[in-house]
Amino acid sequence: MTNCRISHPIFRELSEVIFILTLDVSNTNNWSHSVQLNVTASSKNEDPAKLKNNRATLQIPIIYRVNVLVRRWDSTKILNISLSSQEIKEVVHRFQVENLGVRPMPVNVTFTTTKQLGHEILWNVSGVTPEEAPTDRIRCVVLGEVEGRAATKVNRTREGCNADSRLAMRCLVDQLVHNTPLTFALRGYVFLTNASKIKTCRLLTVAQVSFDERRYTQAGDENDKDGFLTSEVTTDVEIIQEVNYIPFISGGAVGGLLLLILIGVILWKVGFFKRSYKDRIDEDQTAVQAEPQCTTPLNCEPGSE
Repeated sequence: MTNCRISHPIFRELSEVIFILTLDVSNTNNWSHSVQLNVTASSKNEDPAKLKNNRATLQIPIIYRVNVLVRRWDSTKILNISLSSQEIKEVVHRFQVENLGVRPMPVNVTFTTTKQLGHEILWNVSGVTPEEAPTDRIRCVVLGEVEGRAATKVNRTREGCNADSRLAMRCLVDQLVHNTPLTFALRGYVFLTNASKIKTCRLLTVAQVSFDERRYTQAGDENDKDGFLTSEVTTDVEIIQEVNYIPFISGGAVGGLLLLILIGVILWKVGFFKRSYKDRIDEDQTAVQAEPQCTTPLNCEPGSE
């Protein structure tokens, strides 16, 4: 209880006094949802019959200032899938939620993810799992497929890859303790369901933290609050179309054989394979061998050995 006294010379007729009350909420104490303030004004010079309007009651809600952060964690960034072998590969999207403040608080973490891109790519993620956290503090449920505003961000994929199916999941955390981060993982296998004509697509998961705004308010600037409470993870899926080299090898072998035949035909046309031409070459070689040999070139005369 606080008493404020106003002396007679100050509080004159038709004058007013404004009281400013400042309250500080402790982070260690547990307060109720609101605090009630009762204000009563009294004077010895006032008629008791007019005291009915000398009371006022004000109910003020108690809101704690908190600092919660969600960020992307170790996840699959790039995935290569061969179109010919129809590979099946695992994709993991991870998020970490941390309470940077002092007061423990309950939070909800909602995940909205791409499940199917057109008729070509399917990610069979079925749920979200907390990693290295007590299961009694966290409960995760699948909300089902979502449309409309809840899927606006997830629908933002690369050109030619329409997110036809989006899945929403939510984890309820009873107490998010100071400096004890929680990691959530979305796991599933990606495979092609049809012969795809696209080369690259993107899987996108958006995580958003929410809490009771009647009890808590996020610290920081009003325009920057969403940056701390929302995060996203993307995986670029590249579809590899392997080249069949057998036609190139066969074509090269056939082309080489045809070129060899063409060279042979040209040589035959110029008489390379004729016998007379071969005989002339043999005669020239015989004439060269029949010429006299001179052992001492300086003493040799024409017509002598």
